[in-house]
Amino acid sequence: MNMQSREVVSKRTKHSSSAAAHNKHLIKQEENEDIFSNLHNDLITKIISLIPDVRAAKRMCILSKRWNYIWKILPIFYFVMPFLLYNKQENEFYEEIDSYDSSPNKQVKKFNDSVDKALALRHGKPIQKFFLCLSKDFDCNRVLNWLRIITRCQVQQLELRLAANLSHYSVKIYWNILNNCNNLTELTLKGKFVLDVPESNGMLFPLLKNIYLISIVYSNENTLGNLISLCPVLEELLVKNVSVEDNHFDTFKISSVSLKRITILCINNVTNHFVIIDAPNL
Repeated sequence: MNMQSREVVSKRTKHSSSAAAHNKHLIKQEENEDIFSNLHNDLITKIISLIPDVRAAKRMCILSKRWNYIWKILPIFYFVMPFLLYNKQENEFYEEIDSYDSSPNKQVKKFNDSVDKALALRHGKPIQKFFLCLSKDFDCNRVLNWLRIITRCQVQQLELRLAANLSHYSVKIYWNILNNCNNLTELTLKGKFVLDVPESNGMLFPLLKNIYLISIVYSNENTLGNLISLCPVLEELLVKNVSVEDNHFDTFKISSVSLKRITILCINNVTNHFVIIDAPNL
């Protein structure tokens, strides 16, 4: 092999080594590159909103630094107060009193602030679903303010829960806050919420189709009927875990021309309580 051939081989070898090193650099750069961060906010929001479990959506934020911010502007909100544990089999949240650390108020304040910030980021944009589970340390004024905000954001699905082992606590629902929930399609109340709906000639929930009331305290025998009368397109009603100890009346009156499905279950063996139903489309 002559000198010229050796130089050509040497140049080819150097070129190959340089190309291989360059390719390795590109591969390493691609591995380290956060491709999700380059996506548009609207597309990222759409991707995360397609995940049915909001808790899983929040965990997906580890995929990208920007997602730590993006999940807060999703149209679905899922908030559970500190020191509550979820029992999947029972689909219930229980407050673990023994798990309290030395500064529970600090944890609760951090939770309240995070809800405030997340709702502030909406800037009045529509909310698809709002889920909130409360412990005994909830701030009533704070919760009422959150309800006002989501009402202005035209919330479509609202689910409020109280920890299942807080039977000695009760929370009154202020219906005047929900006066402008014109887009509400589904309402779920689970826990010892005091339901007191006054009689009204106006239409409060023009789009509400599904109501699920579980372990609720009814202020009087007309409360449920008054609520139903405010829902002209109601199709499904679930009334579960009606306690005679908390509800001192013997008759439920239900009247709806749109109602298609109804379930009423008591937790007591009651023989002297009655349900009067006037629903021709059942």
